[in-house]
Amino acid sequence: MNKIISWYKRERKVLLASVLCGVIITVAAGLYTKHYSYQTVESLSSQLVRFHVLPNSNSEADQALKNKVREEVLSEYHAVLSAMNSIEESREFLSSNLTSIEDFAQSVVLEEGFSYPVSVSLEHSMFPTKQYGDITLPAGNYEALRIEIGESDGANWWCVMFPPLCFVDVTRNEIDTETRESLMNLLSEDEFALLDDNIRENDPLVRVRFKIVEWWQDDGTQEDEIILVQGESFGF
Repeated sequence: MNKIISWYKRERKVLLASVLCGVIITVAAGLYTKHYSYQTVESLSSQLVRFHVLPNSNSEADQALKNKVREEVLSEYHAVLSAMNSIEESREFLSSNLTSIEDFAQSVVLEEGFSYPVSVSLEHSMFPTKQYGDITLPAGNYEALRIEIGESDGANWWCVMFPPLCFVDVTRNEIDTETRESLMNLLSEDEFALLDDNIRENDPLVRVRFKIVEWWQDDGTQEDEIILVQGESFGF
């Protein structure tokens, strides 16, 4: 025991310095990874517009209504959004047509025999990690066209409206070549590598970067969703 005490007295400055260095390195690593995570999601969010539909409740009828509104809105606006070449065009179109989109969604609700009010907005929302074919977006705060039906208190649905990742080929579980190329043109090489499942599977460093983004963005408050049976839906 005396030898241990004697050794501690002799080496305590070295020990304290080592502990201090460890703490500094840990804090620095935490701050760096947090900054990287939020910077990455902010960059992705600035180049994507997601689509978020919130139903009145989890009842079978309300969930079916949610799916109907989703399908009709996608069908109505897919062509015009697919023809756009930039996020600025898409954002301008959506923000200028919120009232029209709201009226259209409301008409779908009424045609289905419901009287729920519908609210449409373009705002930022938290999204969980989500896969679209062989492209996976990490969790985070993204800009989205948000449609709220009634109490908007049920399991909700989301996809990417621009570029149009809502239209995934479920038979092959992949997005079409044109949409993939559009996404590649929008994003930097590093950003696209982070999202592409094929690249990430073969690059351990990219997998680590993706996990860092997920870890910092997952705050435990992400909203629930209903996973639709493959073949019944082409986007979720």
